[in-house]
Amino acid sequence: MASKSKSKPLNGKTPNIHHTGVDAQTVLDRALKSMKSDIIQSLLDGNNAVQPSASEADLVLCNHLVFFSGYIPDPDVYRIIDSIIRKSKRMRPKWDEIRRPADGATYGQMTIETAISGTTDRYRAQAKDDPDLWDFDDAEIHIEKQRGRDLSSSQKLELTGDILRHHDFDVIQRAIMTPF
Repeated sequence: MASKSKSKPLNGKTPNIHHTGVDAQTVLDRALKSMKSDIIQSLLDGNNAVQPSASEADLVLCNHLVFFSGYIPDPDVYRIIDSIIRKSKRMRPKWDEIRRPADGATYGQMTIETAISGTTDRYRAQAKDDPDLWDFDDAEIHIEKQRGRDLSSSQKLELTGDILRHHDFDVIQRAIMTPF
């Protein structure tokens, strides 16, 4: 029989194997800035919110966290959610209890699996709000904003078109190399 599984983040941070820029803090920031922030905060604080049981509240919180993880690989989602739960007041001994002896899966693992499989839609960050998702067009627009130019929609479209039409590699390189 497998022993209890406690996944621990590497070097104190959630692994970011695919360089998505999404970690536990990103997921929490997204969740706690959302319209559901009061419910999510209550669940993180260990309250059951409007759920009839702690187990149902665990699943509801995991569903929210899966959503706010966005479209990143499921193993990363699992590690992020496990890390968040372990640091929250929702964490309880039951999380590490083996509930599926055949493969040694714990209650926590099974709850996250259920949330991942049941959450069909995921958060899509707007590039303007999440620099980790900026492409070179967004980066060039950001550079112009840093220069004090607030571009109109038509100027942004024109700039994006110019970059794509002329393959302006100097602009692309400058956009990529400019620190945000």
